[in-house]
Amino acid sequence: MYLRAYDFRQISKSYMSHSTLFIKSGAACQQARSLWRIECFKIKWYSGFVSWSSLVRLRHVTSGLYLAVISDENGPKVTRIPKKNASPIAVTFEMKMSKEKQVEENQEEEDNLGLPTVKYGETIVFIRHVDSDLWISYETLELTIKGIGKVEEKRIIPAIEGHMDDCFRLVRAQEEEQKTALVIRICNAILGRFNRTYSMSFDSEAIDHLLSKSDVIQALLHDLIVFFSQPLSSLDHEERQLRLKILRYRQDLFQEEV
Repeated sequence: MYLRAYDFRQISKSYMSHSTLFIKSGAACQQARSLWRIECFKIKWYSGFVSWSSLVRLRHVTSGLYLAVISDENGPKVTRIPKKNASPIAVTFEMKMSKEKQVEENQEEEDNLGLPTVKYGETIVFIRHVDSDLWISYETLELTIKGIGKVEEKRIIPAIEGHMDDCFRLVRAQEEEQKTALVIRICNAILGRFNRTYSMSFDSEAIDHLLSKSDVIQALLHDLIVFFSQPLSSLDHEERQLRLKILRYRQDLFQEEV
């Protein structure tokens, strides 16, 4: 199960913390970086339905980082952290149908797959951080961008109440989206090591070990060539057009990450 509501972007500016997260809606919701995989802490049955108040982690597909709420001297903030730092206290969230305290989603545990109360494409959910009891929300900031001027950006924050439109919609990612997002993540992890300013989500020592072997890079480049190769001319017209469409989709997803 995946969550797609906003493009959570991590912006690094001299006047902001490197861990500041912003959201962008609209066309950005179709980009690979907008995919977050929902990982349940407790699975009673394989392929069982996810119910209200299920404890989950949200993992960003293209970076491998986990959404987290952590506290510092300035108070709680929403950020992304690597798996090795993803303690249950920081990354445990709960999906709720409402922010109202009097609304309870009481469901008795049954010895079956459960009821499909949370459905793809239909269900609107609010996300609560369990440990802090804060909701994932946003605040609007006015920023000045060189060459553009003043623009409004929405920074993600943990809030006691938040806004009425703090909701998210669950989606089932298409096979090509999942596959391309994973390829983007692997490329970022390995090739990103050549840029020392790149924020890594993989263990640095493990990546350095891979880079010490030239065959790993060669294999990666070979796989990318195959991944973006043109369909064979010997295919029939219908099959060739279908594969060309898939290829263009892959190219678009990669281009959007640049």
